[in-house]
Amino acid sequence: MDATVLVRDIFGHPMVRVVATLLLCNVVSGIAVAFYKRSFALGAMADWLMSRALPYLLGSAVVQMMLMGLPAEWSGITSAVSGGVWLFVSGALVGKILENLAEMGLPVPRMLTDKPKPEVTATP
Repeated sequence: MDATVLVRDIFGHPMVRVVATLLLCNVVSGIAVAFYKRSFALGAMADWLMSRALPYLLGSAVVQMMLMGLPAEWSGITSAVSGGVWLFVSGALVGKILENLAEMGLPVPRMLTDKPKPEVTATP
């Protein structure tokens, strides 16, 4: 199999395009927040890509490849798991984009951006 055919097949998948678009929007919104807060650092962006974006992409790719190796009679299960992985990755990226927009002061519903507050326990 030619490498160009493989790349074309991978990026021809609609969910790969959605995740790639969301990842690009996430990077752009993160850079916008950094400029808005006057704290942009190229090294921090590289750290973010290596620590946050790459694990999502590699993890979902590994799961997708494992699912491709399962027998054809399991297609219902593999389809459901594959859809769940894409949904999780897309949801995480959308959540981060909304959080970035809220940090810049744009009106985003609070229930979509609020992080749960840690429980405070009383000490005697």
